[in-house]
Amino acid sequence: MSVDPADQLIRTNFKSEAAGGQLSIAVWLRDSGLTLLRRATRFTSNHFYNVFTKGPLLVAVVLVGIILIRGLFAHVVVIQSISVPKMMIEDGYTPDVASGRLRDAIAALIKGANSHMSSPEIALHGDLPDVVVPSVGISLDAVTSALRTLLRSTRSKAITGEFTTVDNQLWLRLRLDGREVYEGAGKPDDLFQAAAQAVIWEIQPYYVAAFLKSTHHPTQALEKANKIIDRFPVTNENVVWAYVLKASIFREMKKYAESKDASNTILRINPKAAGAHINLGNVLVDEGNLPQAIDQFRKAIDIEPRYALAHHNLGVALDMQGNRDDAMYQYSEAIRDDSDYADPHVRLGFDLARQRQFTDAIREYRAALAIDPDNVLAHKELGVALNATGEKEQAIEQFQATLRINPNDQTALKYLNQLGVQDASAM
Repeated sequence: MSVDPADQLIRTNFKSEAAGGQLSIAVWLRDSGLTLLRRATRFTSNHFYNVFTKGPLLVAVVLVGIILIRGLFAHVVVIQSISVPKMMIEDGYTPDVASGRLRDAIAALIKGANSHMSSPEIALHGDLPDVVVPSVGISLDAVTSALRTLLRSTRSKAITGEFTTVDNQLWLRLRLDGREVYEGAGKPDDLFQAAAQAVIWEIQPYYVAAFLKSTHHPTQALEKANKIIDRFPVTNENVVWAYVLKASIFREMKKYAESKDASNTILRINPKAAGAHINLGNVLVDEGNLPQAIDQFRKAIDIEPRYALAHHNLGVALDMQGNRDDAMYQYSEAIRDDSDYADPHVRLGFDLARQRQFTDAIREYRAALAIDPDNVLAHKELGVALNATGEKEQAIEQFQATLRINPNDQTALKYLNQLGVQDASAM
């Protein structure tokens, strides 16, 4: 291939300039580098005391300031050590263990709520930094607490409490910033589960309502949502999410007018509430209005581009409209947004299987089951895909797993009968 002479000349000149540049840098380093080194040495020698004595002090002051600011302004709920009777300590149930169990119960409730709402930060007292000034023996934690009281700061809250025994029965009492929020009797772990709801109801009450819905108590969830709406001003985020919850529950009850009304109420309060658009989209899908449903899901994504549920539901609507390629793209986006979300893996696997890309479909179904081992649809569709690839024994295992979760699944029963498995319902 011939080279343009003009281009060759440009390249040659560029190389020459580059070489010249490298040479000039080397010359500058030779002439000036030694001078700079001498100046740095002289500065360090003249200011040795300041550099090596006052420098660490300045760093320490900055760190202390950061700890104080975090203590005053961070939104965190601190669980102090919960006192326990001697018999519990002898069984290994120390105060620190008790506070850890409470935190675990609160974390389980928050996770079980399956909510997109920002969750409260819960910490054990030992997780927070504390510094004691040696000369006066004053703890920064104590200083922070005193300042919070003086400034009446409500950003950070403290949970305290104790186990006591009355007539051989174990009682747990918990206080939030000195105000009693829970009292009950029973076994420790059972008490902590009940106490977790009481604590979260005071801190972030929407999570209690969402937890009740996710554990199949819609009537109780609605009651809690209405109490939240009555308790707080409309600008409170718990109120917005309470309306989101109501819209979702009404939709599941097929009370579509009430569901739309709740979603529209949210948008009047907060036009940027992506969850309201998702709920409206879900109702429109149920009503068969796919174009408007798709529009609502896209509005939710415009507000929160990385909202996995919005991408997933948009994918479902596009699938129903026959737009499979765009649907698969949305499922992939949902997976990228939330690595712990099983449903888009199942939906993507189903579309791959319809294209007879069974190997890829099987991979997606297994990914869904790694996240949610009891996902009945993933077990069933994995069985169908394995059967299509001739993996009969593995297919049987998946159909049997389907029936263990849902004994009345007719598809799994049909396939097991076709595969010669007798008395499939007993598997």
